[in-house]
Amino acid sequence: MKTPINIMIGAFVMLLFFGKLDLQAQNPVLTDPIQYNDFIVDEQEKIAVLLFALQDEMAVEELSTEKLWSIHTDLTNQIEESKNTMMALADYDGNTEFRDAAIGLYAFYGRMVENAYRKIMEIIVRHEYTEEDLLRMEEIIAQITEEEATYDTRYQNAQTEFAARYGIELLENDLLNNLEE
Repeated sequence: MKTPINIMIGAFVMLLFFGKLDLQAQNPVLTDPIQYNDFIVDEQEKIAVLLFALQDEMAVEELSTEKLWSIHTDLTNQIEESKNTMMALADYDGNTEFRDAAIGLYAFYGRMVENAYRKIMEIIVRHEYTEEDLLRMEEIIAQITEEEATYDTRYQNAQTEFAARYGIELLENDLLNNLEE
C-alpha cells in the first residue's frame, strides 16, 4: 500500500527527472561547432516557418481574421521562446558573437511582428483600405526591410566567422534564403 509519504517521494523524483529534462532542453549540451551552428539555425527556421505562414495568410483573398491573429500569436510566442533559448545557450569555446547576433536578430523579429506587422494586420483586416493606408504599409515595409538588413548582416557575418574559425562548410538554406528576400 502506498502511503502519502511514498506518493510525495515519487512525485518529487518525477519532478526532479522532468525538471532535468526541461533544463536540458533549455540548455543543451552542444559538443561540436556543427551542432552549435545547427542549433542556432534550427531556432531561426522555427521562426521563419511561422513568419511565412503569417505573410501567406495576409496575402489571401478570403482573409480569416481569426487565423491571422492565431498565427501572429504563435509567431510571437515562438520568437520569444527562441530568443530565450539563445539567451540560455552557453558560448562555444569562448565565442559569443554568433549566439549574440542570433539574439539580436530574434529580438528584432519580435519588435517587427509586435509593432510593424501588427499595424499592417490592423489595416488588412478592415478589408478596405485607402491610398493613405497603402502608402503607410509601404512605409512600414521599407522601414523594417532597412532595419532588418543590419541584423541580417551581423548574423550572417557572425555565422561566417564562426564557420571559418571551426572549419565548417556552410550550406545554402532555401528556407532562410527566402526569409532574407
